Amino acid sequence: MNATHDTKRYTRILGITASLFALLQTLIVGSAARANQADVLALQQSLASNTIGGGVNFEPFLVASLRIFLIAYVSAFIALLIIVCIAGYAGYIAALLTGNRSAGSAAGRGVINITAIIWLLATLLGCVVFHADAYISWAIATIAVMISTPQNHAPSGIYVTQPGSVFIITQIVVLLLQALVGYGLAIGFGSLAGNIGANRVRPATTYAAPV
Repeated sequence: MNATHDTKRYTRILGITASLFALLQTLIVGSAARANQADVLALQQSLASNTIGGGVNFEPFLVASLRIFLIAYVSAFIALLIIVCIAGYAGYIAALLTGNRSAGSAAGRGVINITAIIWLLATLLGCVVFHADAYISWAIATIAVMISTPQNHAPSGIYVTQPGSVFIITQIVVLLLQALVGYGLAIGFGSLAGNIGANRVRPATTYAAPV
């Protein structure tokens, strides 16, 4: 096998490995959303009631919302750190196999790209299909439904477990925008980590991967 083929193979392996941490993060987010779903529904019901003059106090339910937001974004940050470290190792392996330090950045980006695709599919499946959304997307979708509802009318399709078309479309758009921002950060740090990993290999060092 040539060095380029070996590098791509190891990058795919490391990308799949990194994806396991992305899937774990998705599972954590989904579990947090499910565990606090009753409070989220109570908050949405309170907001819906207030639009028709119900005067229900929704503040007690905000704590649960803030808690799941914290879990979602902190777990995403921790997962990103782990994945970037794996991208750095991919850069090290790429430089080791090819003897070319410039291969490190591409290997790091390769790990990020594989992980990003798997994470996005898992997140959309969990949030939209299984209604386990712990990100800010469900809150913005709730507000979008309220804004689009005529005055003095009860909002329909506002609940995260029974979303309407406005809710789903807004939720998906916000999730994709968040994913785009996250991808931009991840690809930048992944490329940098891959380059740093590659620079750990001495220029004269090469390694033949086992067949």
